Amino acid sequence: MKLSECKLYLLKKGLLGWVLYLSSMSAFAQVETPVNPVGAPTTVVSPTADFATALSIKYNILDPVSGLHGIYIQPEFSPNASVEFGIGVTRKNLLFSGATDGDNNGFFSGSFNSPYWEKPNQSDIEDFFYDYDNRKAKSGWYFSVMPRLAFSSMVSAQAPFIGLKFEYRKYNWRADALLPSSELEYSGKSELKEQERQLNFLFVYGGRFSGGGFILEWYGGVGTRHFTLTKRDNGVEYNGSPAVATHGSVLSDYKKTSAMFEVGINIGYRMGGQ
Repeated sequence: MKLSECKLYLLKKGLLGWVLYLSSMSAFAQVETPVNPVGAPTTVVSPTADFATALSIKYNILDPVSGLHGIYIQPEFSPNASVEFGIGVTRKNLLFSGATDGDNNGFFSGSFNSPYWEKPNQSDIEDFFYDYDNRKAKSGWYFSVMPRLAFSSMVSAQAPFIGLKFEYRKYNWRADALLPSSELEYSGKSELKEQERQLNFLFVYGGRFSGGGFILEWYGGVGTRHFTLTKRDNGVEYNGSPAVATHGSVLSDYKKTSAMFEVGINIGYRMGGQ
């Protein structure tokens, strides 16, 4: 082989080698995971990267029946998980006062025995806890927290959910005391400070309908209600011979636990998110 032909042969071989090398590098680059240069930011894609945190503000239109007047705030932490917080003031419980009708204590009737009027010459007079003829409702407060889990994304038009609700309520009253006389007469001075405290635990199931940011929710709950009450305790004492009746009122503490059922209808607005 001549020298010129040898050089041409080597040149062709070299060009072919470079073509094969570059082709192999190109194919490898198509399947290789790119590595960021040192110092360059690295983006990690989360399964919920398209979800932006949202906040709902709601009002329960049935709350005033139970004497609750407040709002509910629900921050969302994922497409399905959120926590609902409620806060507000308490006033007259229309549900209890309507159920007792002022003439009996409803499910409280017969539940309590006076811890004060127990002496042989004393007699307890049943007091109707939600009778407002001689009692005035004052402002109290309530707070609730409920972790919620939706069965579908809360950005959906319909999102059924379950929740566990913890709630504390405090109702206040001012009640008239019985005058220390032989007749059943009240002072009219509202000098007795009554309280009712509730600890409520509920399992809740409900649904949400939303569109354009507006929310309509319904729910039902079942659980337990734990009462601690400080209420007016009326009685009469008989002294002397012949016996003379003297009426009076004190404050006594009572406790009771009962089943609880609750329904609600929320209206509100959802901000943020998708």
